[in-house]
Amino acid sequence: ALPSPPPRWIVNIFLVALIYLVYSAVVGAYAARVYEEMDSVPSVLPLRLEGDVGVGGRMKRISSSKAAKIISEAAVSAQVDVTSVPTVAQLRKTISPITNLVHSRSDRGRWNMWILAEAKTSQDSMDELEGRYTFAYRSYVNFEEKNALAYSFYPIQRFFAISTRRVGTMTINSGRSNTNEFNVSISDFFWMKPFVPATITWRGVLQSTR
Repeated sequence: ALPSPPPRWIVNIFLVALIYLVYSAVVGAYAARVYEEMDSVPSVLPLRLEGDVGVGGRMKRISSSKAAKIISEAAVSAQVDVTSVPTVAQLRKTISPITNLVHSRSDRGRWNMWILAEAKTSQDSMDELEGRYTFAYRSYVNFEEKNALAYSFYPIQRFFAISTRRVGTMTINSGRSNTNEFNVSISDFFWMKPFVPATITWRGVLQSTR
């Protein structure tokens, strides 16, 4: 006698699992492709007008003039108008509501232009910077962005790794009275494999030089 076929519910579970595995593979391929596009834009961190620039996560010190040249070239290659710096409102519209990241080369070029322009023109005092900020953009990418791209679509990999729970925050508060010190805390929020919430907070002191 021939063996009886497996129950229908087992077949259905197998088919659903197979479809989910294929879906997860497609999501992984999509995340890799978008990550490569994001990584192709040179990053800039123009601290004190002399910043760290890196491609592919490799950072090095460069002058502000070299940073400006790299940003200009990156903006041209990404088809960005280098003669006009975007507004904050325009930049906020480039953040994906699904991944909380800026994906396209042209949009990342606009963000980098704004960062450099802001570093050159900003005259804010530390008192004006007090408050709470949420993460919007960083000019370089690594595995964190790649994972965030994939995990936002709930592939199977998300259930075996640490994933971002929500965007990070930074808080700046005045320190002791009659000093130029300010307390700074930066917090990141995660899911731990996959349903346990976790928070990591870094605390430090920032001294105003103005």
